[in-house]
Amino acid sequence: MAAAIKILHLEDVPTDAILVRYELEKSGLEFEKLDVDSEEGYVAALREFKPDIILSDHSLPAFNSTEALAILKTSGLFVPFILITSTISEEFAVSIMQLGAADYILKDRLQRLPNAVLNALEKYRLDAERKQAFDELNRLFNTIDEVFFSRDTVNKKLIQISPACRQIYGYSAEELIADPKIWKDLLHPDFAHVREQGYVELTKGRTIVSEYKIIRKDKRVRWAETKFIPTLDENKKLVRLDGVTRDITDKKSAEELIERNNIQLQEAAETQTAILNALPPNIALLDQHGNIITINESWKKFADNNGLKTENYGIGSNYITIAAGAKWRDNETGAAVAEGIKKVISGEWPEFTLEYACHSPDEKRWFQAVVAPLADGKQKGAVVAHINITERRLSEEKLFESEKQYRNIVETAQEGIWMIDENLVTVFVNKKMCDMIGYAYAEIVGRYHVEFMNSDEKIKAIKRIQSRELGIIETHESRFVTKAGSELICSVTTNGIFDFDGRFLGTLAMITDITQRKADEETLKRSEANLSAIIENTTDMVYSLDSGLHFITFNEQFRNMVKKGYGFDIQQGINVIELLSTFDPKMAGKWKDIYEKALTGETLHFVQDYPVDKQRIYLSYSINPIRQGERVIGLSCFSRDITQQKLDEITLLKSEANMRSVFENTDLNIVLLDTDLKVVSYNSNALRESIKVFGKKLDIGKSAFNYFPKERWSLITGIVQKVKNAETIDYEAAYDTKKGGKEWYEVRWTGIFNEMHENLGIVLTMKNITEKKNADLEREKMTADLLKRNQDLEQFTYIVSHNLRAPIANMVGLSDILGYYDYADPDCITTIKALTTSAQNLDGVILDLNTILQSGKQVNDRKEIVSLPQLVEDISSEIRSMINKNHAAIICDFEELSEIETIKGYLYSIFQNLVVNAIKYRRSEANPQLTIKATRQGSKIFIHFSDNGKGIDLKAVGPHLFGLYKRFDFSVEGKGMGLFMVKMQAEALGGAITVKSEVGHGSEFVLELPV
Repeated sequence: MAAAIKILHLEDVPTDAILVRYELEKSGLEFEKLDVDSEEGYVAALREFKPDIILSDHSLPAFNSTEALAILKTSGLFVPFILITSTISEEFAVSIMQLGAADYILKDRLQRLPNAVLNALEKYRLDAERKQAFDELNRLFNTIDEVFFSRDTVNKKLIQISPACRQIYGYSAEELIADPKIWKDLLHPDFAHVREQGYVELTKGRTIVSEYKIIRKDKRVRWAETKFIPTLDENKKLVRLDGVTRDITDKKSAEELIERNNIQLQEAAETQTAILNALPPNIALLDQHGNIITINESWKKFADNNGLKTENYGIGSNYITIAAGAKWRDNETGAAVAEGIKKVISGEWPEFTLEYACHSPDEKRWFQAVVAPLADGKQKGAVVAHINITERRLSEEKLFESEKQYRNIVETAQEGIWMIDENLVTVFVNKKMCDMIGYAYAEIVGRYHVEFMNSDEKIKAIKRIQSRELGIIETHESRFVTKAGSELICSVTTNGIFDFDGRFLGTLAMITDITQRKADEETLKRSEANLSAIIENTTDMVYSLDSGLHFITFNEQFRNMVKKGYGFDIQQGINVIELLSTFDPKMAGKWKDIYEKALTGETLHFVQDYPVDKQRIYLSYSINPIRQGERVIGLSCFSRDITQQKLDEITLLKSEANMRSVFENTDLNIVLLDTDLKVVSYNSNALRESIKVFGKKLDIGKSAFNYFPKERWSLITGIVQKVKNAETIDYEAAYDTKKGGKEWYEVRWTGIFNEMHENLGIVLTMKNITEKKNADLEREKMTADLLKRNQDLEQFTYIVSHNLRAPIANMVGLSDILGYYDYADPDCITTIKALTTSAQNLDGVILDLNTILQSGKQVNDRKEIVSLPQLVEDISSEIRSMINKNHAAIICDFEELSEIETIKGYLYSIFQNLVVNAIKYRRSEANPQLTIKATRQGSKIFIHFSDNGKGIDLKAVGPHLFGLYKRFDFSVEGKGMGLFMVKMQAEALGGAITVKSEVGHGSEFVLELPV
């Protein structure tokens, strides 16, 4: 069994409370009802009674329904609130519903209360469940990083899109929904094919996932991935797209980086392999355990030539074990090599080097074993190289004596000397070279010379060896890395060393440190580039002269000016005076005096004009001495074309003269201001008004701010800025005169511009409109008084109708209750029925009066664009049962005019009355048909309502057709208010309603409205 509904009733009239209880009991509702009649009782009941629903009268002695509803909202209870009152206006009904009331019921319509209570409870239950579900979905929708969207493909517009769109696209949801073009422009042009290909799949109903680039609002390009889910209608037409988009830029960047790294790794591996195989030493790479990973071609050749029978050349074998067990010329060499490899791999030693003899039966041979750790730093291991140094050892013996002879020379040389053998191993460096790179002699000799270069230089150095072997002598720049880690830039001259048989033995390099020289050159280049950029990118003409007045340098602007003015191509070294003398000796003499004066140390500034192409150009000059210490060694000269500025000044002066006569023959006060808002000129009217209002005489050259109150300065500054941007500013202003009065002016600010749209000045005009303004103010006061009286009259009418409404409602309710009792006296029954009928008739009159009053108030409603097809559709939906019952047809022709701007409530009421009348007053032998057509003629709108109904005898009833309570056909129910309301509302809209009709042939009503 369902629990009883707990009802809290706020009512101060006991009989009204009884009527409410009676209606609820009569409906069979199970309920528990608590009646309260004060704010204190109401608050206590909310806290203690915990109602399921609240019923409330509007007006109590010290409390009303609006306050009760506000208290409910703050109480924390989520229960429906129904207003039960005698009478309310439509405005109040809308207001109370907007504040949160679930429904409102008039006291004379209580039979609707039970259903209203059940509907409100059910609606609140569903709203609570819906709100919870919506909140959970909305939290997910607004917080997830991906963008969810829905798109109407028929109308090509977004339906909705999640807030994450700002993070991915840079646009807010509002921007994307408001402007469909943004959605289209998001796709990068290179991916237009993605949209075309995807659309084909979507039209087949297939879900697709696309990757593409987008262009964000801030013009940045990002990668995006979207999953599109299509929706097809019953005709298999694509009507909607739902999708989710995520930013995959980081993913794409990572993929591209991995691809680049793989390519670079492959190239590096191929390069390293090529380098490794190109090196003469026998080289093997060992892992962290000493196992051989790979070997170079020299290692393989050595094994083949010496009959070393090891599987796969030893790859995979442990080289530490091999070295320790090998047969060396002495017992210590193998152990030393094995120990050296271990120490290098473990990181205890940075490297290991050992020279040893390895003689064959046919010849004596020496090798150098070099063990170095792997350079990548990520995995342990070592590189083992066995370098054949036999020739070096033999050569060393031969060179030893000659080396002594040259050592003193070499060691005292101011250039670095570096000698390497044919295997790129350093044989000798002099002291200067050691000082240059910061290493001791012992730290360099025996090591590859490329070890002291950066990675780029190593590859270049190895390639140059081929030139040395061919005996080519060359000079180049190389970059070495010092022991301190700094870069050393050197000029290197290399020459091959050959024996008497022409066999290549090595390379000798003479090395000069040019690091500082290169730094100085770079600084000089940057300085020259900066100076050139400044000179060539200025609009001024720039040139310089030496003390003999010969051209040193000049920019392109100066070259072009000389070419245009004198037809001469200027060159460096030309004497400027000699050049001028060939064209104008007098001018040359003048310029010689100017330059000689500047050479004394004086800076000169002046303007010079020249005739060019039948007109004159004006140039401003600045001649500046160039000093070296106290001595002037030349001139730096700057020239700027100010022709337009000069012409503007002349034009402004001519304009002022031409307009002076206009200024003095107008009733306006006119002041001409320059761009700095200083007075340039004014007419006599302006002078008189300035003295009259501001108590100051206008003075040319003074700022206009001197004549305005300080509190208006910020306003004037803003106006001037707009005027300089080509806006004309108009407004009315009042100023207090020095004599205590107030003068009104019509003010206009207008800019003066030349053909280049450059601002030359401002015109300020002021017209005294004090008399007109005073008349307008008086007229506004009279209008306000009339409006106040009209409002008071409407309020009186409203109060009368409202105060009658409550007792009449009680009479109707009580008479209904009396009708349920049995009476023995027939006269008593007749009397009660008559009383009920009279009360209902009086109630109807008051309702009609309220309807007319409310209709009159709507004239102040806001106008809006009203769709005529939608309006007819709304009315048809409302009276659908009436249309179906009478088999009525409504035909609309809105092709010429489909929407108008008007008060929607009025137009809806007019249409509804005319549509309902066309159906009600039908001919019995024909189904009702109504044709509605809208047209526009000039400044008028005409809407025709033509039906096939009974028609009207206009000769008999025409003058009274639109009267209140005028009825002429009593075969159907009616009150005679419909056409009265149509006429009143049409006239309130500034229009009119007319009718053409003939009995038996239908009627045509024509609604005329202004555009």
